[in-house]
Order: sequence, then structure tokens, then C-alpha cells
Amino acid sequence: MKRYGHGLVIGTFCPPHAGHHHLVRTAEDRCEALTVLVCTAAGELVAARTRARWMAEVHPRARVVRSVRSVRTTGRVDAVFTSERHGDRLARAFGAEHVCVDPERALFPVSAAAVRKDPVGCWDFLERPVRAWLTRRVAVLGADPAATTLARSLAERYQRRGGVWAGTRWVPRCERAREEQAARTGAPVLFCAAGTARAERHLWLLAGPQDGGLPGHGRKVVLRGAGTAGMLGAAVEAVDTFLGESWGLDEPPEGRW
Repeated sequence: MKRYGHGLVIGTFCPPHAGHHHLVRTAEDRCEALTVLVCTAAGELVAARTRARWMAEVHPRARVVRSVRSVRTTGRVDAVFTSERHGDRLARAFGAEHVCVDPERALFPVSAAAVRKDPVGCWDFLERPVRAWLTRRVAVLGADPAATTLARSLAERYQRRGGVWAGTRWVPRCERAREEQAARTGAPVLFCAAGTARAERHLWLLAGPQDGGLPGHGRKVVLRGAGTAGMLGAAVEAVDTFLGESWGLDEPPEGRW
């Protein structure tokens, strides 16, 4: 198999998935040095610096850059690796050879568009940093031990659904580091027992009087149910409704949340 000095992979990686990572790893195996160019675009869904950080974390051996000028500072590009049959034209722009890798997407039948349309269905094709960014964080806001019990019960209920939901986690209040680790390794939803309304969450389940005030961000649902079972049923219904709506990944969001 032919080897190259300096290889190049170009993409938007919005978001990066298993097909992208296979392409980069193939290029790494065949090149002495590899540059990954993360492209930018107006109105981009995820900032280029964030996508570059994701790629750098997953591929520490590659040099990840955000401009063509940075690519050329490394020296001549010998090969451009793509999964597109029209990659020949791109390679010619760099005076390089085109190496086409799995153009039929046979090894990893996924695309960035598919991820944006159905993150849950594509969850197994995503690496940890992207999962953490996508994970819907649901906070139970109320007095303990009721809030902690409800967060734990919600996680257990989703775990029993199996599939990608089997990895559903919950975290106690005031454990930010644990929360981030759970988001990186868990399911598309993460339940948090919230002591205050200061943290950022996608969905707040209000399970009792809010002495500390209401959160000013994220959706808020007041749970109305009789007893523990009733509250859990109301919470599951609220979360299912929220997860069943569009994740807004086909339109540029105003912010991270």
C-alpha cells in the first residue's frame, strides 16, 4: 500500500461521526504527517473552534487547523483523503494525489446530515465530545430527598428501554465534573438533581416549591401528579415530549442551549 509524506483531510465535521474518524485514521496510517482542516461557514451550527477541538481530542496525532494558510505552513501536501468521488478536483487544488476511502459508506453508514436529523438513531456513531454536546440535560428542581429520588427513578426508567437508552445516567446536585463525564459516556439524556436554578439545562422539571427562584433558561415544566408514581409518570411524559421534538440541529441556534 502506497505511503505518503504529508496527508490532508478536509471537512466541516458538523458534527464529526464514525465515518469521518475512519477517514482520518486511514489517512494517519498511510502518512508520515496528517493535517485535518476544519472548514468554517456563515451561520454555522457549531463554531469551527468547537469542531476543531472535537477532532483534536479524538485524533491527537493529527494536526488540526482551521485555515488553508495553516495547511500550507506544514509544507507540500502529497495526498488528499476524502470519501467523495469528486475529491480529484480538491486534490488537484493542492497539487496532490486523491485517495478515496469507502465512498459507498459501507463500513459506517452514517452522514452528518443524518446525525443532525436523528441524533438518537445515530448515537452509536458518535464519539464522547460530540455526545456530551448533544446530550439533553434534564434537571429535577425541588427539595431533597424527593428531587434526588425522582432523578434516579427517571434514569432507571429510561435504562429499562434498552438500546442507546441503557446507558442513561443521573448525577447528584453540585457535581459538575461527574455530570460532564456522564454526558460523555451515557445516553442522549442525562438527569440531574438540581440544588439551584443557576446551572444551564435544556429542561427543568419543577417538582415542588422553588424557594431559590426559577431558572431563566431552558424549558420549564411543572410536574403535577399524585404521589411518587404520579410524579414519575408526569416527568416521563414531559421528557418524552421534549425529546420527541426537533433538536434544532438543522437551524443555527442562538447559543449552546
